[in-house]
Parts: sequence; C-alpha cells; structure tokens
Amino acid sequence: MPNSFPHDYAQTIFEEIRDRPYRGTTYPEKSQNCYFKGTELLSRLTTLGFAMRARIGEMQWEDAPVPTEIVKLLPKDSISTHFYPEIFIDEKWRILDPSWNKSFAQKYNLPYSKFGEDNESCFKITKLYDETEQAQYIKDWTEKESNDSSNDLFITAMNNWLEDVNPKE
Repeated sequence: MPNSFPHDYAQTIFEEIRDRPYRGTTYPEKSQNCYFKGTELLSRLTTLGFAMRARIGEMQWEDAPVPTEIVKLLPKDSISTHFYPEIFIDEKWRILDPSWNKSFAQKYNLPYSKFGEDNESCFKITKLYDETEQAQYIKDWTEKESNDSSNDLFITAMNNWLEDVNPKE
C-alpha cells in the first residue's frame, strides 16, 4: 500500500486554507482573496513535491452572490479576474481553488473544491488566459496595483457584506 501521508497532509493544508473566509484585498493590505489563498496553497503543496500550476481568467462579479448594489460600485471599465491553482493528481490536472470557504459555498450553492476531485473554479471563468496572456497580466497587475485604488469602494462594500453573511469562524 502506498504511503498516503503526503496526500493526506496536502488535503489538510488545502482545507485549512480553503476554509478561511474569503475577503477582497485593498492594497497594501493582504487578505484572504483568491490570489493570496492560491499562492499560499501553491507554495505549500509544491514544497511537499506536488506538481502545481496557476491559472488566471476573467470573470464577472454578477455571477457571484455579491448583491447587485455592491457590484454596481465597480468602475465601468474594470476587468475582473480570478486566480486559482491546479494540482496534478492521478495523471490529470485538477482545479484546486481555495477561494470560497466550504460553509459559504454551501450556503449560496456555489462550487467549492475538494482535494483530489474534479472541481470547477469557484468563479465562472469567461476567458481563461494562456501562458503569454497570464504573464502579461501579472506584469501589468503588479505595476498597477501598488497605487490603484479604483476598486476600493467595491471591495470595502463587498468585505462588509461578507462580514455580515460569512463571519470569520
């Protein structure tokens, strides 16, 4: 029987990160958004020897359970993106998206990942970036985000709503 320790430990790490309540980030503060939860998961599981990769795609907040009056706070020219990891298990790349915590996802009937299973992204992806687009997006985002506060009103309102409906456990 193969040693299940790395798999079991990776599952424990994933579930701990996934089950932190989702929050948007206003810079320079870090938060429990898709990017910071995802990069922590990538880092910790690659350290255990798992093959991981990052994916970025465009999404629409209208497809999430965020109230319409909050979504309307987004700038009209805003492009919303979602970052999520994939893990190579059983000869197959599988989405391992830690964004929505399980209790919130179940409350709103949203997809959430389970370790080692075929999962959907937590957010509906309208355009998945290829490697070149992803690299360019990261470069542009890194340069822009350090001084961009255009989404702060939306993120603050969303976080206040999330605090009400998905309190920290």
